[in-house]
Amino acid sequence: MRKSKRFPMFSVFRVKTRRFWGCGDGIAAVEFALILPLLITTFFGMIEVADAMTANRRVAIATNNAADLAAQSISLSPSEVAGLYQAVISTLEPADLTGVDMTLVSIILDGDDNPIVHWSSDKNGAEHEDYAPGDNFTELAGEFMTGSSGFVLNSGGSVIFAKIEYPYTTTFTHRFVDETIDFERNAIRIPRLIARIQFCDDNGNNCTG
Repeated sequence: MRKSKRFPMFSVFRVKTRRFWGCGDGIAAVEFALILPLLITTFFGMIEVADAMTANRRVAIATNNAADLAAQSISLSPSEVAGLYQAVISTLEPADLTGVDMTLVSIILDGDDNPIVHWSSDKNGAEHEDYAPGDNFTELAGEFMTGSSGFVLNSGGSVIFAKIEYPYTTTFTHRFVDETIDFERNAIRIPRLIARIQFCDDNGNNCTG
């Protein structure tokens, strides 16, 4: 009876194949490589969310400060508004302040008890183009009506309305996606020292009525 020939090369191949399939070396590295993108995305995503929440909170603080400081005045001038703006936006530092806008509006009632613009100012002390004197004031109007559950606005009084708009740029995401988050916060205050705060020029003349 003839003996079958053996092929040592095939035997070695089978052994190595079995060792290859049974080897666990490198599995951990492969698994880590698969989950690493998810871990990185989660980590930086948490940082982005925390930074955005902090920025939104700072905008709220700056807006309340603007309304509060303006409400403590007897009159305001363009240079005083510009100085007030520089003071309140320091709350947002060290963030990029490019594009930050501030609006101040004094609201009174007309003869029909409707809230209208008494005067307005942008961050530079110029009249705001969206709030001309005598225009109806529709933002939060219900809170200014006499006898409402919010701020009571009487015929001889006024209310200071402050708004800050801040286009927030994310820390990391903006490197890949050209997108900003537009934060906008409002605040209202009743004048503390006088019924109606006047807006005058820098020489104290040409004040509003």
